[in-house]
Amino acid sequence: MPFVSIIIPVYNSERYLNVTINSLFNQTFQDFELILVNDGSTDTSGKLCDDFALKDERVIVIHKTNGGVSVARNTGLEQARGELIWFVDHDDFVFPDYLETMVKEMGDFDLLQSSSLSGRRNDISSCIRASLDNDKTITCIKKENGALVFPKIDVNNMATIWNQFYKKEIINNYNIRFRNIQSEDELFSYEYMMYASSIKKINYQGYFFIKNPDSQGSKHNYIAEYDYIQLMENIYLKILDNWSITDKKYIQKIKARIAIRITHFLLKGYLSDTRVSREERLHRWRLANKDTFTNLRVMTWLNLKEKIIYAIAKLNMYRIMDSILIQVVEKMNHKNPC
Repeated sequence: MPFVSIIIPVYNSERYLNVTINSLFNQTFQDFELILVNDGSTDTSGKLCDDFALKDERVIVIHKTNGGVSVARNTGLEQARGELIWFVDHDDFVFPDYLETMVKEMGDFDLLQSSSLSGRRNDISSCIRASLDNDKTITCIKKENGALVFPKIDVNNMATIWNQFYKKEIINNYNIRFRNIQSEDELFSYEYMMYASSIKKINYQGYFFIKNPDSQGSKHNYIAEYDYIQLMENIYLKILDNWSITDKKYIQKIKARIAIRITHFLLKGYLSDTRVSREERLHRWRLANKDTFTNLRVMTWLNLKEKIIYAIAKLNMYRIMDSILIQVVEKMNHKNPC
């Protein structure tokens, strides 16, 4: 059985860390190392990490100045010795059989994804989770069925990383790292899929994602948002090429994902709490107008608000509409927030 490196970025999580780490110590599979990256916590999280390291030699603690979750995960990757890499959030809960099941199911596949659960912390004890159902397992092998099956694998947008197992060899060979930008986990996951040759998706729930408003997030700003859009466009294009995908419906779906991001990027320039200057707003509209990855055909995938904004961008109407949108967007957002 392969050795697993579990990487947890830790930031001001003294209230949750004990539960998360103990849920890992209680796993039925024990051949792992636990890398805790204390990202400049200002509470007692750093001491808690050190206490765990004193109790168990598998725990490795790295203390660093605060740089955001992306830098923390990359720091953990540099220290990882395992064949398999698993990223866990500092405030989540893992059921005892999860790690063993994932290691067994991984086999020779390059990427394994499970289903997951999410909710409030007090929902854990009462949740009903799906046991492994082999009839619902999807296997996608690039040289055999990749072009046909990849769109089925990517039904719900494989943007999360905590319910996926990765091979360290692929991460290192292609220097895949987290970028200090919004949606860093989505970028990492899809960039990894560019280079993977086989993917397996199982219908099994053993990871409980806690919906926590205080949960740690990567530092980013809206200026970087269009950088993300361009990066995702390039990654999608390479995935389509590498996996020889020609499924028109799937291609339109991923273009719609980008179009939705573009509309939200534009809308945020008008909202009162994120409003930017007219010059900056027009600059954003010009970027959206020049985008060649998407087209008006994706509008069937958008909601009404997104359709309006996207049409204004593509039909080059934004100069005329700019002053009107300042008044209209706020009202639209109260009815249907981004």
